[in-house]
Amino acid sequence: MEPNKTYYVGECTKDGVRYLSGVVAGTKYVAQFTDGNSVTVETPNGSKAVYFDNRFMKFPDGFYKEGVLSITKLFKDSTGKAKNSDETFYAGIFDDEECTKLSENVAQNIIPLNLNGSSSMTAQIKVSIAQGTSKTFYVTEVDKDGKPINEETFKYDVSLEQHPQKQ
Repeated sequence: MEPNKTYYVGECTKDGVRYLSGVVAGTKYVAQFTDGNSVTVETPNGSKAVYFDNRFMKFPDGFYKEGVLSITKLFKDSTGKAKNSDETFYAGIFDDEECTKLSENVAQNIIPLNLNGSSSMTAQIKVSIAQGTSKTFYVTEVDKDGKPINEETFKYDVSLEQHPQKQ
């Protein structure tokens, strides 16, 4: 690409014919360029990126939404002050409030949280939700096999902070 020249990006057919919308699974979609569809390469062999999303006008049958569930492990001493640790803890993601059925609607349902010498660690897990539905996930501290921790025999106190977000 030539430096100092502006290029315009658009979705097109394999023959290079540009189009503004298309149809997948009988449902119309449009290409949306959040940051615009033009880019200027400034140096020889330079690179630039243009991002766009295909947005459905309505959700096609059989498709699902994908979201991200963030789980943060905070390790604190008895006074509530952050404390560094090299231990690995585990979080389990369940479909039921009693935490007996590990969820199958997540990319991973037993999450290792290795503190690696720090006092906190965050893991982000992809979740899928069928169109037109909502899903509640239950997260609790578990052992490496996904068995919920028995707080009476666990050597640490466990507490949970929830930060619900809209879908």
